[in-house]
Amino acid sequence: MQDKSLRFSGQQGLEIRTIALADLENLRAWKNTHRMFFFHQEEIQPIQQERWFAGYVQRSDDYMFIVEVEGRAVGCMGIRLLTDGWDVYNVILGLTEYAGRGLMSRAFQLMLRFARERNHHPINLNVLKHNPAIGWYQKNGFQITNDGGAHFVMLHVAAQAGSP
Repeated sequence: MQDKSLRFSGQQGLEIRTIALADLENLRAWKNTHRMFFFHQEEIQPIQQERWFAGYVQRSDDYMFIVEVEGRAVGCMGIRLLTDGWDVYNVILGLTEYAGRGLMSRAFQLMLRFARERNHHPINLNVLKHNPAIGWYQKNGFQITNDGGAHFVMLHVAAQAGSP
């Protein structure tokens, strides 16, 4: 098992940190609640989440972050290095009472900066066309580069212009 313990601080009590075993139930509940917006739409059982985590800790360039506000876990987001660049996945605001404050956007920018500082590979994501987060991704520097049928491929273009 690799030590993936990372923590990055933003403003106003915002932090992102890599997940720990204690976060698995939150991750599972959030993903199940929002599963209609993800490629894997079956309900995730606890044993499946544990198996995913066992594989996750072995993958050196795969990072799942918990978004914390003043120490409270409010969401999650992941980024992993694949052969064609970074891939963003499982961006979820788990506690909707934190919506509309820009917290997830600031946390997202921290994660993108982390990836960009590790290496300058492109940062991409795949998002289902019915996912309301498409506009949010565009506000955060992504543009649609390919139509994959049921999903769009998006590229982080703001980073190429010099921002994180």
